[in-house]
Amino acid sequence: PIFVLTVIPLCQNRGRHADMRRIIAAQIAERSDALKAALAEMVAQRLAPLTRPRQVDVMAEVVSPLVGDIISALIGVPVHLQDSGHISRVFSQVIGVSKRRKLEQELRDLRAALTEAFPNADDLAIGMKLSLAILGRDALMGALGCSLHRVIAQAEGRAFDQIDWPDLPPCTGVPYIDRVALCPVSVAGKTYEPGAVLRGDLAR
Repeated sequence: PIFVLTVIPLCQNRGRHADMRRIIAAQIAERSDALKAALAEMVAQRLAPLTRPRQVDVMAEVVSPLVGDIISALIGVPVHLQDSGHISRVFSQVIGVSKRRKLEQELRDLRAALTEAFPNADDLAIGMKLSLAILGRDALMGALGCSLHRVIAQAEGRAFDQIDWPDLPPCTGVPYIDRVALCPVSVAGKTYEPGAVLRGDLAR
């Protein structure tokens, strides 16, 4: 939908991009206490499948539902992101017409729910919450999924209660980010012309 592309920071240039990031950061800060209060129960509930002796699809049964809970707490309305991965495929160039229609319907439904929950919020504030749901899903799933995999692999078969779990996820869901040069720029002694795509490695 056109509205979504006007409120996703990745689609904006310079000043507007920075302004949108500040709004999203403020929205996250505003909801952080509510998330912290609910996080322990979320984790206990969503990681419960790992406490039972059976084969578990960790991404589908643990990580995706947990991410849905976290995003719901941050934007202030319940979203069932674990039921579908369509919402984060806004930039996909390979999904078919059927999935694209489902994506558009999910976005319409979520925008309507946000508008009902926050009747005094303007389109920009609603858009930032919508953007957080879209961009946050895959990034958080990547961070949690990769971090769980690394910690468990390094534990070499030890029981979960014997693992020294890190305070923060050791992996990022956004290992790099691309930027387009708007003017000639020199990086590490090499000059890039306008239009060149530069990739920043965030995982180092």
